[in-house]
This record gives sequence, C-alpha cells and structure tokens, in this order.
Amino acid sequence: MPKNPGGWKPEDIYIDLRNSRIDSDYKFSKIGNDLDGYDEVSYDKYNNTSRKIDLIKQRGEDEEKFAVCHIEKSSKGNKVEIRLQKTKWSRLQFSWDILRRLDTKNEPIINLNQEEKINEVYKNALNLKGEFLNNSFCLHLILVSKNGNAILSRISNKKTNDYPSTWAATIGEQIEKRDFFNASNGEVYSDFVVRWVKRALAEELDIEENLTLEQKMTEIEEYVDMDSLRVLSVDFEGDIYNIALTCVLRLKINTDEFKSLKEIKVNTDEMTNEFMECSEQDIRKILLSYPKDIKNYHPSTYLRLLMYHLYSAKKSFTMSAIVKDYIKNKKRFKRD
Repeated sequence: MPKNPGGWKPEDIYIDLRNSRIDSDYKFSKIGNDLDGYDEVSYDKYNNTSRKIDLIKQRGEDEEKFAVCHIEKSSKGNKVEIRLQKTKWSRLQFSWDILRRLDTKNEPIINLNQEEKINEVYKNALNLKGEFLNNSFCLHLILVSKNGNAILSRISNKKTNDYPSTWAATIGEQIEKRDFFNASNGEVYSDFVVRWVKRALAEELDIEENLTLEQKMTEIEEYVDMDSLRVLSVDFEGDIYNIALTCVLRLKINTDEFKSLKEIKVNTDEMTNEFMECSEQDIRKILLSYPKDIKNYHPSTYLRLLMYHLYSAKKSFTMSAIVKDYIKNKKRFKRD
C-alpha cells in the first residue's frame, strides 16, 4: 500500500462493487502454488466431519462474512480500492486451519511439508500478487482518550478463539453487509468506513437497547470526534491470513468515562471493561519489548500501535525512528 503516515480520510477508502462478488460464495481452489487440500472436496469433508464446525452451526454462528479478494491504489488520487467476495464462517475456519502455523493447540489439516508453499502464499499476499485467499475483512479501531493516550482493552479469557486475556488496541469488528451495502438502491455507501466504525462502537457501548441501530450510531457522536477518524493502514494478519483496516478515532471523553459506557455481556463473558492507557513512551516500550512480551498482547497489537505511533508522531515508515527515539529518551523510559 502507498506509504501514508498522515493516514487516509475515511472517504479515501472505497469498495468497488462492480468488480466485487458479494452475492457468490468464495470457492476453494488450488490458487498460486497448488496447496494440497485447499479445494472444495476437502472443504466439504471438513464441513461434514469437524466437531468445531458442528459447534459453530449448533450455536447459529455460521454467518455470512465478506473476504477481501483484491486491493489496489486507485487512479483517483490517493485512494484505496477494495473488492469483496461473500464467504461464511465455516469456510473461514477451514481456510484458517489449513494456513495456521502459530497456534500450537490447533492441529493443521495439511502436513507441514508444505511449509515452502505456504510461505509463497503469504509472500504473494504481502506483494499484492493475484487474489487473496479466503479471509474476513476486519476493522481494527484504536481509540484515543480525551487526554491523547491510546487505549488498550484486555480480551476476555472466555473468548478462546481470539487470544484470550491478551491486550488489544482497542476493538475489532468484522464487516457486515449493512456496513457497506445500501439495500434500498443496490449501491455501496460512500461513507462505509464511518458506518462500520459507528456500528462497531454501537455494539460495544452501553447505549439504550430500545433504540434502532441508526439511532445508536447517531448517539455515538456524543462520545467520539468523528472528524478525527483516519485510516492508518490496510494490514495483513499473518497468524491467521486475514485483511484488516487499522483506524484511529479520538474520544470526547476520558478512559474512565469510556469504561462506564462499556457494555458487559454477562451471558457470554466475551467483553471486558479492563482498560489501560498508553502514552507515546508506553507505546515505544511495548514495540521494543517484542517478542519478549508477545504472550501479553494480541498479535495485531504491535502493528496497530506501530501504525498509530508513526501517525501521532508524524514519523516516516521506519522502525529506526522509534529505536533512535528510545535511545535518546532511555533514561526517561527507565524513570517512567
């Protein structure tokens, strides 16, 4: 993606509906380097025999999702064009289980003698060669307190599918069709990033349940400065092969006030009200602690915080700026 430490405005990220395939399911095939097992026959077998998929279906969670199939810099100025394709949770789980290598509790479907082929698939994704494999387009939203500090939230220890008990910056949400598609006229919302962010926050915050989603999204503006919303990067999550937008948004309230708004889902225990603020010095400490403290943070947190630090400090896209800054201020870091 183009280097842009100042971030994109939300309207600079748009979905190319004409070349998207939002009404047809992602199909597995031997893409790129002929990964054994990455085909519809293997998926059908997995779908019919996996205990994991049985549980997903029993809970009614085999829902419609949307994968990024293509990204490119648009010819329309400094804009980013994204194409989507429909998928579903069971297809995502199959794809992730094939490609997953870092989760030692999850036995891969394929033999690791395909490591070289898998590495080539990841390399192609990073170099934007061809279409992406199956994924779920996600939002990584970094919230910044009224005092200017980034907010981290601890993932519930009950959320076993997403690095439980680790710290994340700040919330994540998979895209839904209503975020980008206007069913009344069949067109894409030009402000889909804004709508996506508002919907994610509406589901996260303790707003009156009797309000419609649109009313909740309007009420969100009481607590956040939507004019501050910027897209910092389009990220590739290598641990599960996934695509995400990392965004930053400033709150009109402090962290304690935000905590008081946070909804606690008692029945599922999947949400938390445990937060911590990170100053620029704190962020640099976290970044430079990698990989020593990797078990304490969600894998994407390092990338999210790096992009936020580069944005807030208006630095160029290089780790050397952070290292030099750390050396310059190491006495203060030790004191803090």
